[in-house]
Parts: sequence; C-alpha cells; structure tokens
Amino acid sequence: MDRLERTSRNKIQMAIRAGAIKVDDEAGSPNFKIKPGHVITMFLPKVPVDQRQIVAEDIPLDIRYEDDDLLVLHKPPGMVVHPGIGVHSGTLVNALAFHYNKDQLPTLEGNIVERPGLVHRIDKDTSGLMVVAKTE
Repeated sequence: MDRLERTSRNKIQMAIRAGAIKVDDEAGSPNFKIKPGHVITMFLPKVPVDQRQIVAEDIPLDIRYEDDDLLVLHKPPGMVVHPGIGVHSGTLVNALAFHYNKDQLPTLEGNIVERPGLVHRIDKDTSGLMVVAKTE
C-alpha cells in the first residue's frame, strides 16, 4: 500500500479478493502477511468505457425522506455503494439511477458521468442512514 499513490487499503483488499494481486503467483487473502523475498504481481486492467456506464437497476431503496435538494435513505449491510473492482452491478448507485428514472444519476459540474459524486466512508457491510445531495 505504501508504494501505490492514491490507492486506498480498501481498493487493494478488493483487488486481492478479485484475484488481481498475487503473491508468488498464488491468489491470497487481504490478511496474508508479506515476508522478504515474496514476489507480488498486480494486474489492474483499465475498465472498458462501456463497462463504466452506470446501469439503472430496480433495487428497492429504503427512503426515509426526500425533497428537491436531498434524499435520506437507509443503506442495508451487504450493499456496495459504488461500482468498482469486481462489483459492476447491484450497488446503491445502480438503485439510485433507477429511482431517478434515468441511465445516470444527476451529475454536478466537475464530476464525471461514470462516477457520480457520492461522498461516503461507509463500506459494504455497514448499514445506516445516508444523505444524498441532489443539488449543489
């Protein structure tokens, strides 16, 4: 992790689980202890543009409040927020795209269409209320 700029521990763990990082040509687990002499190889392919598009999916949302500016929902445990390495569907972003009846979530100026600007620190297994800003 110390040798990869702008890469989070979570992204590295997801890449290991997806089989993109190996130690001595063997798939490992995120808690594997690296020792001197191990050879670490990484294959982090660039996702094709057509796979980065957010696909609207009819996934039920537990909406607690919504108005013109924001939406408050309960994120269940087990749901990933953004599509990413090894997870291209079934995410909260896919469900929100369906809720808005569009192929894409509203995208504010400065955000790329493939990565809607949900700012969060909530992992797959964490549940709780999330506030989704719909306007600047």
